[in-house]
Amino acid sequence: MKIMVDLPKKLVSFVSICALAISLMMLCLPTVAIADTQSCLKETEKAAVIHKGSFDFTRYCCVNSQKNFRSVVVSLPDGETGIINSLVIIGSDKQKEFGCQNIQIQNGTDLIKQCGGPVVLKEGLTRYHAQGSGFNPNLDLLFSVHLNTEFSS
Repeated sequence: MKIMVDLPKKLVSFVSICALAISLMMLCLPTVAIADTQSCLKETEKAAVIHKGSFDFTRYCCVNSQKNFRSVVVSLPDGETGIINSLVIIGSDKQKEFGCQNIQIQNGTDLIKQCGGPVVLKEGLTRYHAQGSGFNPNLDLLFSVHLNTEFSS
């Protein structure tokens, strides 16, 4: 009789573990990752909303294959300036793949040149985090970047 009582609990546990395993596997499967990487890059290009002269932006992307960035060019209205206080990209192995601090920017600034690139993202789940402040004269605007990538095989 004890077996019949434990069976539903074990079944629920088994189904939960299977659902978690399937979710994790789908996170970086090539067909899913290709779409996710492209949409994530497009969202990263939009970057962040600057509010009251600052922003704090975090994005996670599943990179399906190694990706090399040749340039990451800032797009701001003419005359607008600000500071990237911190820019950090962490790879799936929890190692820093790129980063810099306290970079003065304006429209057309190439973050890879300013930060001493290059940027090479390894395959897997990648975390991108950026913070900025001191944006003026407009304190509320959209901060965006143009990503110029080349794919390696």
